[in-house]
Amino acid sequence: MNKHLLISYMLIGVGVITSAVLFPYLPDTMVSHWGISGEPNGYMPKAFALSFAPLLMLIIVGLFSLFSHIDPLKKNIDTFRKEFDTFATLLILFFLYIHILTLVWNMGIPFNLGQWMFPALGGLFWSIGSLLGKTKRNYFVGIRTPWTLASDIVWEKTHVLGGTLFKISGIVTAFATLAPAYGFFILLGTIISSAVISIVYSYMIFKQENKTDIKRHDTQ
Repeated sequence: MNKHLLISYMLIGVGVITSAVLFPYLPDTMVSHWGISGEPNGYMPKAFALSFAPLLMLIIVGLFSLFSHIDPLKKNIDTFRKEFDTFATLLILFFLYIHILTLVWNMGIPFNLGQWMFPALGGLFWSIGSLLGKTKRNYFVGIRTPWTLASDIVWEKTHVLGGTLFKISGIVTAFATLAPAYGFFILLGTIISSAVISIVYSYMIFKQENKTDIKRHDTQ
């Protein structure tokens, strides 16, 4: 078992233990979802709410392990295994953080959720950007368009740009904590912009590479 997997299981254990310890002090129906304005708008029975995040984290660990084994291009995943495993662990940490925030709120300690969520989301997007910048062509992780999957060159150029854009999105999202009322729109705007620009760019690079290949072929 590698260290990242061990850390992930430890984080899941923290979530389970925390839920068990606080179980007697939590209401039978727990707030589990908040709206854009930060007001509660979703509820779950206590047992389900406490088990949801740990189960989700366990599923994430299983999926990341599965992806790295069944991908036809799994040899490429091995080239960025460190970044792949690190991101999986950070994703588990992110959901544990959300789980802790949910428990705190339901313990009767209300707070502005956005001011606590946006820095964590910013860190998550930064880590996505770091991962994208290291990925090699595969079918599960990255900006998977018909054009990036068709060419290593298009994949690499697209992911260099995409990685930078997601890092910028992370910084912008983290600072959205200063304006929580507009944080959701800032978050949505930066992520959609980063995704759309990356997809369009992958198509443009693909067309450019095709033209270059045609010219190279004609000159031979």
